[in-house]
Amino acid sequence: MRPSAVFLDCYGTLVADDRPAIEAVVSATARRVGADAERLDRDWYARFRALCAERSGPAFGTQHDLEIEAMGDAVRAQGAVLGAGPLGELIRPLFRYWRSAAPFPDAVALLEGWQGCPLLIVSNIDRADLDQVLPTLPPVAAVVTSEDTRGYKPDPAVFRAALQLSGVAAADVVHVGDSWESDVQGAIAAGITPVWLDRSGAGGSTHRDGVARICGLRELPRCIEALPTRR
Repeated sequence: MRPSAVFLDCYGTLVADDRPAIEAVVSATARRVGADAERLDRDWYARFRALCAERSGPAFGTQHDLEIEAMGDAVRAQGAVLGAGPLGELIRPLFRYWRSAAPFPDAVALLEGWQGCPLLIVSNIDRADLDQVLPTLPPVAAVVTSEDTRGYKPDPAVFRAALQLSGVAAADVVHVGDSWESDVQGAIAAGITPVWLDRSGAGGSTHRDGVARICGLRELPRCIEALPTRR
């Protein structure tokens, strides 16, 4: 395949994943309210994902606000109550991470050496946070965030906004990301060819459910070349 544009997720794809920050937040919050940390971690994530789906469009909420609301709900599920102020302080390590995440070396190499079609970042993140990270990466053609589009991947509206910005048809685009739900399923829903970045290497093959799988971005150019041309 020779795409006319390549879309790239940012967190977990171009820059380090936020899992260490999440674990620190969960641990501190569980100690504060006497909650079970494993359950809190699971409930926080599940509620956050649900809120992302609920708050796309007119009821849009920023990622900062949704993380606080989701943690508040997860804490209440274990019989405790914390206000938005204390919750914001407990979640602050995650907010700091979003503005300071370090680029992966293979991401820098990919962006510096890329030749051909435009590269666009398509990320579930608040614009101000991503603006702090972008100077650490080689430049790309354009950036689209969830806050820009008032929606969250896998909502196809996020991808459609990137398509409109790039002026390219969905059939001529490849989207690369580490989240099966947000990136792969979202791209498919928008009519875009996905490539799943499985940095853990746990996928076990070059494909999953017919979707191309890579373990690092150095594999991406060859992977894209091997993708079938869509008609």
